Amino acid sequence: MIKKIKMNNILFVIPARSGSKGIKNKNIIDWGGKPLIMHSFDFLLSQNISDNNICISTDSYRYINFLKENGVQSKSILRRPNCLGEDIVVDYPVIIHAWSNREELLEKEFQFIAIIRPTSPNRPKNIIQESIDKLLNNPELTSVRAMRKVSENPHRVWKYSENNSYMVPIIDNIIEPGNIPRQKLDNNFYYQSGEIEITKRTTLQSGSISGPRVGIIEMKNKNIDIDSKDDIKY
Repeated sequence: MIKKIKMNNILFVIPARSGSKGIKNKNIIDWGGKPLIMHSFDFLLSQNISDNNICISTDSYRYINFLKENGVQSKSILRRPNCLGEDIVVDYPVIIHAWSNREELLEKEFQFIAIIRPTSPNRPKNIIQESIDKLLNNPELTSVRAMRKVSENPHRVWKYSENNSYMVPIIDNIIEPGNIPRQKLDNNFYYQSGEIEITKRTTLQSGSISGPRVGIIEMKNKNIDIDSKDDIKY
């Protein structure tokens, strides 16, 4: 569990938009006998995070009522404007809205802002402490986030050409990357996952969630990231 002095400096934002197209009301479906979003909320409580430091950002009154029915206090819930619940909205304005609201409401400054996505319900118990330690021990980092090695090497990945008439490799700075022996392939490729992302206050103030220097919290195991009905079955 994280130390109290660090906990008080972190705002944990759980983004919970209601308009998912792949799965209707994805964030409140039952998963493993519990509403999906409650896995993330309960994880934070299990780490002794105060509900003052938790902000569930949602555009839905239905979600707000649902959360309250499941024991979440009003002080942990923030209704975002409808314009921040649209499909094309990126994380930055959502996090800025939550961060500025909570700082004004609580009359305090948060030095770190963590994004805890409800679609990644499984997390290692020490992931918060590991993330904060990495940021504190590496001042040049602007943020850290969970990542895992990709299972399929990008040297073997192709895409359509501009006119869709033939295929081209996505890595095009070497000759015939698809024919390089597997043993000689660079496998230093990682895919961002949703268990955690923590950014600095100064990074947000610069206009970015991640910033130019992102540290990795490597996930060794394959954790579920729920985005489709097939993911629920899996």
